[in-house]
Amino acid sequence: AGGGDIVTLESYEDFELAWEWRIPKGANNGVKYLVRSARNGAIGHEYQMIDDSTVGSPKGKTAAFYDVLPRQGGSAPRLAPESNHSRILVRGRHVEHWLNGEQVLAYELDSPALRAAVASSKFRSVSRFGAKTAGPILLTDHTDEASFRNLRIRRLSPETRRPFVADPHQEFEAAQEAERRGDFDTALEHYENLFDAAQLPARFATRALLHRKLGELRRKVPANTAPGRAGEWRVKAYAF
Repeated sequence: AGGGDIVTLESYEDFELAWEWRIPKGANNGVKYLVRSARNGAIGHEYQMIDDSTVGSPKGKTAAFYDVLPRQGGSAPRLAPESNHSRILVRGRHVEHWLNGEQVLAYELDSPALRAAVASSKFRSVSRFGAKTAGPILLTDHTDEASFRNLRIRRLSPETRRPFVADPHQEFEAAQEAERRGDFDTALEHYENLFDAAQLPARFATRALLHRKLGELRRKVPANTAPGRAGEWRVKAYAF
């Protein structure tokens, strides 16, 4: 707490970001994306991370597009010592927020519906807010305690239309095949996709077992510090 925002050196326009996080009771944090450097105060779209019991507005709860769009469905986040798994997908004009294996929000950039939502928000006077832009990813500092680990990001081609989550049994078979041939990076991607499946294969009775498997594979995949190419994960791991 109190260390300041953490900001990527590179900018991202079409990307998929996945991370694990936890906060204690009463805490508030978030991840910002599509941040325009020309704006004062690092204004961007914020994936809210908060103890939901502390806010009344649905637009201020976890996985909402902060103050603009509420999450649709899903459960309240787990509080420490338990952790959460989140994803943000931006591809073309399409944006998705995921929380603990469920897609809880989807919207289209610069659409009439989004422009109307922005007009009713605190960002109504921010020029071009809600339009597509390239910008850094920002882990916010709200002075509350917050822990992050296993942050993974990959650039996407705007034309990519691969389903975000494939059939879980096909994902599991593809993961096993990649692991057998020693392609741990590909295996890790398939297991990551499994995490967002509504129903896990019998091999993983709980997501805790899948977490353990992901941890084993991440230790076999070195962090990639070169500039990311389309479709390539960049991995950074932090321990709670």
